[in-house]
Amino acid sequence: MAIKRNYWLLLFLFLPGFSFAQNRDNPAGRDFAGGGPGGNSIRVVETPEGVQIIQRLSWIRDENDFRYEVIIERQNANGSYSQILRQSRTENFIEISLAGGRYRYRILVYNLLDRFEYSTNWAAFTIDRARPPVLRRISPDHVTLTGEDTVWVIELEGTNLLPESELSLRPLAGGETILPVEYTAFPGGNGGRVVFRSLGLAAGRYELCVRNFGGFEARKNCVVLNPFSAGWFASLSAAPPVPVYGYLRDLFDGGIYPPGISFRAGFLPLAGNWGSLGAETGVSWNYLSVTKTGLSASAHFFDVRLNLLYQYTLSPHLALGFRLGGGGTLTPGLSYTIRGYKQAPISTWIPSMNGGLSLQWIFYPRFFAELGLDYVNLFSVDGSQGLLFPFIGFGWKS
Repeated sequence: MAIKRNYWLLLFLFLPGFSFAQNRDNPAGRDFAGGGPGGNSIRVVETPEGVQIIQRLSWIRDENDFRYEVIIERQNANGSYSQILRQSRTENFIEISLAGGRYRYRILVYNLLDRFEYSTNWAAFTIDRARPPVLRRISPDHVTLTGEDTVWVIELEGTNLLPESELSLRPLAGGETILPVEYTAFPGGNGGRVVFRSLGLAAGRYELCVRNFGGFEARKNCVVLNPFSAGWFASLSAAPPVPVYGYLRDLFDGGIYPPGISFRAGFLPLAGNWGSLGAETGVSWNYLSVTKTGLSASAHFFDVRLNLLYQYTLSPHLALGFRLGGGGTLTPGLSYTIRGYKQAPISTWIPSMNGGLSLQWIFYPRFFAELGLDYVNLFSVDGSQGLLFPFIGFGWKS
């Protein structure tokens, strides 16, 4: 019988073992049950009409057996049984598809002369409904590794979270599935608690999977964070400026001017499977100088910025960062000479807006290397000035 997903699927819960009546051809102690090919089992078959659940009943074949009759009865609401199938078989198994309910069956054995020899006792079994699980919420949906053998306890909320449900953590980037050390389903199937050991986890993105009979699954994303993914951090970088537009581009020809250093410090208090969020402040110093025919110019730049920072974990050792903010730039002693005209040194404070991205590589539990690019726009009275700051540096995380 074909049925659609999310409706009746079938689950064998064989209750008593099989026992058989004794006669002259059935010596005491002989066990005929579960000995055929495949044993007593079920399998799920995909058909154009939907999912079909096939139950297989098998028994041990004797060399003197010619054929069998299989009788299956279903229990009625009043406790009595009604026959729903009687089938002759030369094979020592039968495959059927039954709706949910309480059943019993017995086997009639016929010898080589096709004469009835004996029958087995009734064997009862139950077919229950497969319940698709639903995961509405998991809390917490992240854990930060500490290097110690601790546990990650996750509270589950949903539907059909059963004692027999199978739970696991699956890395989204691929890898070995991780099984919990403990799982407890709450009464009613509306919640549960699952425990994983953190020592066996690697930083990265995972999905918590609940699997019920019939192949039904529910999943929720979660993340295992490196220690640097949340908390205080500081970094020091080489950051040469590259003027890209405005009078700074005209004066310094858009070249790269190596003298430049940047210091950043910040805090990432918010972390989850969506990433880490926080703020950072940065100070930097740069020196631009050019001398050529008819032109010489030089300037020091002291920059202060305050940024909103977002980090996204790519792998156990890589994190992508995005920053956006603003600040100001102090240019003491900006001077230039053009075709004999010498401009007196100018000192000014220019407001700025900046953004950037970076890639962090974690090479030790509390240390990282960082490569990135920042863009800064200076709102000068003489027009906007644009600079790029490629940077490379090292940092430490609490």
